[in-house]
Parts: sequence; C-alpha cells; structure tokens
Amino acid sequence: MYKKWIEGKKVVCFDLDGTVADTIAPAVRAFSNILLLANPDLRLQDVYGKVGEITYEKWARLIDTKLLKNTMTVKDLTENTNKEYLKIISEQSLEPRPGFWNLIYKLKEDKNIPVVLATNTTKNVAMQVMNKLEINGIFDFMIFGDEIKRPKPNQEIYDKIAKYFGAKPQEMLVFEDSIIGAQAASASGTSLVVIWDGQTSKSSFPKETLAFTPDFEGIAENLDYTVDEALAELKKVSEQAQGTQAPKTQN
Repeated sequence: MYKKWIEGKKVVCFDLDGTVADTIAPAVRAFSNILLLANPDLRLQDVYGKVGEITYEKWARLIDTKLLKNTMTVKDLTENTNKEYLKIISEQSLEPRPGFWNLIYKLKEDKNIPVVLATNTTKNVAMQVMNKLEINGIFDFMIFGDEIKRPKPNQEIYDKIAKYFGAKPQEMLVFEDSIIGAQAASASGTSLVVIWDGQTSKSSFPKETLAFTPDFEGIAENLDYTVDEALAELKKVSEQAQGTQAPKTQN
C-alpha cells in the first residue's frame, strides 16, 4: 500500500526523538524539573513552546523575555536539562517504535536505500539515546543539531543530506513527528510521513503530507504494493484459501 512512498527515492530519513522512539514525555519531564528549580512560579504549559524546538532555544526565549531571574546561563540551563533527560531515560525501558526494525531491514537489505538520522538533538545527547535504543551503527549517515547553523524548522538539515547523497529533495522520504520537523522537510521539498501522536491537529502539518501513522507497524510489509495491488493480493489469498477448503459431505 506504500509502494508510491519510495518510488524513485534514493534516501530515507528519520528524526530521532518522538519519531524513532517515543521520547517526548521524558523530554518534557526533564525540562519541567529544571524549570521548577529555575522559577517555580512559571507554568510549564505557558513556556515550553513547540515540540521539536531545541532545548537551548527554549531557555534562551525565557531569559530574553525576562521570565527567568537567576544567575544561570542558557548554556547551564540546557546542560542541566540534557543531564536530567538522560537520567530519566536511563531509568526506564525505551525501545524503537513498533515496525522500526522491519522497515530498516526492508530499506537497507531489500531496497538498497540508505537510511539517515536527522535530528535537532545535539550529538552527545543523541548518541546516548541511540545507545539506550540499541540502534547505533544502523544509519548510513547522521546529522545532529550542533552540526547545523539553523535547526528545524529551517530546511538546512535536509538540504545538507540531499547534497551529501547527490539527491534531489523530492528523491528523499522523511519520517517526522513534530510540526517543526515536518515544516523543515516540507520546506526542503522532500516527501513526508508523520508519526502522529493522535492529538495534534493534522491541519497543523504541511498539506502535502503523505500519511499520518502512529508507528512503523506494517509499512515494511506493504512497501511493494500500491493500495490496488494490496487488495488484489488479499483477494487472491482469500480465493486460494477458499479453494483449499474441503467440500461438505452430503448425508
């Protein structure tokens, strides 16, 4: 059913946090814990900003708007938040979303399409998250938030990937979960599939989004089929099954 997703594609990209694995709750909790120390009078929902926004920018905004009145720098706040985040995920189970491994295998081994990690998260933090997920070594190329000048929603990260592989943006398929990440992919001109949380309005994402899915389950198994082909195959299997049924005996 997803055959058209990868037709003509030379690269498939994955965001990390929220896409490969559901790490949004730990990230929010880490920020909340540091916010409580920095200014317990502030409400998280009033200052957190957008999912996918880099931590440094969140703290920089609060300091610029005079909402934080302490001696801690943006760098200190960011480092403390990252440490808290890594501590939280180290104490809980964390695995890639369902279907991730099947999709990676299908793309790399069957389709011979390189897979890329494209994340706003800094390399040091991302590598530790990847260690936790046991996904180190599977990506053919990786690019991190501290390796670009303009993070998502800017398109720079995807433009760099296209340049590295000598591909056109339309020859890339991107999996993102956040509005910010989706905007970056759309601005670059890539094809986009959203790993959807089931709550964020679909209209908030680029209108050209190919699909919304909660995880990667079933994608690998259907990459060789269009919708019509999948239905035809299902019908064929059903007919074969009916043909093998033993005839009813008459009394």
